[in-house]
Amino acid sequence: MVKIFVSSTSLDLRDYRKAVAEACLNAGFHPIGMEDFMARSTDAVTACLNEVAEADVFIGVYAWRYGYIPEGANRSITEMEFDRARDLEKPIFCFVVDEDQAWPDEFIEGGAGSQLLRKFKKKIDTSYVRATFTTPDDLSKKVLATLNRWQAENARQAAPSSVPHIQTSGDRSPAVNAPGGKVEIVYNETPEELRALPGQIEHLERETTIQRLHHEIDLAQQKIHRLNREKQNQGVGSKVNRGMESLLLIGIIGLCAVGVAFSTSELLGTLVLVACLVAAMFWFGRDMPHRYSIENQITRLEKEIDTKSRELNDLQNQNRKG
Repeated sequence: MVKIFVSSTSLDLRDYRKAVAEACLNAGFHPIGMEDFMARSTDAVTACLNEVAEADVFIGVYAWRYGYIPEGANRSITEMEFDRARDLEKPIFCFVVDEDQAWPDEFIEGGAGSQLLRKFKKKIDTSYVRATFTTPDDLSKKVLATLNRWQAENARQAAPSSVPHIQTSGDRSPAVNAPGGKVEIVYNETPEELRALPGQIEHLERETTIQRLHHEIDLAQQKIHRLNREKQNQGVGSKVNRGMESLLLIGIIGLCAVGVAFSTSELLGTLVLVACLVAAMFWFGRDMPHRYSIENQITRLEKEIDTKSRELNDLQNQNRKG
């Protein structure tokens, strides 16, 4: 499968990296980013540059941070990744945030980093056409369109440069250019080969479908892996915040008790109690829709994998019998 290396700074572009990864998967490619290899034993720079070398395509996403410069280096890891891809003559597609797009101040680098970033972007402009983006959704659409164009161009280049040989009778050649002229096609295949042709075509169609199903199952499994990782990250966050949420719940209960105790009427006390309970339900249930959405996506993908796996097994059995 085609590997796409996604390069960018991390903290400021987390949602944008996720959007690019989704676009790569939708195009039928495998995205590779720092999320996939930073936990390895090798140092960060070596890991990044090795992954760039193994990738088939390089995608750079840049905003207003230059990125981390390792000790003893004069370039950020982000710029090193770009230089590595350029030196290896990888297909490079760069996306830079629109200058008019609103951006959080804490993610806008100043000082020397700003100057290095400006110089880096100028380097990109001298060799490559870059696209601009605004939102994660806008970036995802542009990356998907770019990858589809690149894939189509590769397919055209890989297509045969000439059509199969067609023979014409020498004495009839002048008639070909006349109105109503005909070309006589001479088949070199024997009758036995021609009779076997439908079966060969059917076998080829099955093989093509088998490859497509393998690819679609692989994509679905990758999406499940990403969703499970996202769900796991949410679980870690929930554990971290559990203490604070417990204190908040105690506070809400206390507020309810105080409101009921000091209310001037039974109706007012009831209203205070209901308001507190509604606030508690809203607070603790705020993430439920997203969690349910992830679970539903995983369930749908698992069913899709099961259906395609059965279809794949049937086709493979047909090929073995044929």
